[in-house]
Amino acid sequence: MLRGGRIIAAVLAVAALAAAIGCGGDEATSSEPLTRAEFVKQASAICKTIEPRSTEAFESASEKGKNFLAGSDKELADLVATAALPLFEEIIAELAALEPPAKEQAQWDAIIRRYEKTMTEAEADPAKQLVRDSFTPVGVVIEKLGIKGCYL
Repeated sequence: MLRGGRIIAAVLAVAALAAAIGCGGDEATSSEPLTRAEFVKQASAICKTIEPRSTEAFESASEKGKNFLAGSDKELADLVATAALPLFEEIIAELAALEPPAKEQAQWDAIIRRYEKTMTEAEADPAKQLVRDSFTPVGVVIEKLGIKGCYL
């Protein structure tokens, strides 16, 4: 199985290919950066799905009928590794596929790099993710762009 940056690179490559192919639009037109309002709207829509998708991932990965928060630290770390981190990779790829306005591109690229770096660290030690909510600082930065609720 691919790990760390290679997984993210593979997911991003698939997302870039999907974006290049498009969704049935005119193939002759290239994708334009989104307006600021549309960018914030689309990114916020992705972020709004984090909580329900996380809950679903944890519930489906944990034992039937067992409260996933009632497990030992080892069980919770295993759930983070098998449920949360793959979901976070998907969400990061979805966010990375967005085309921000040109004047926000550098900042957006830096945010995505921070998410990817944090992801690599969390994959190396999922238990540490339980102790220090390592994705929160990135969520704080993203909120400064007007994108709410992007706390992985």
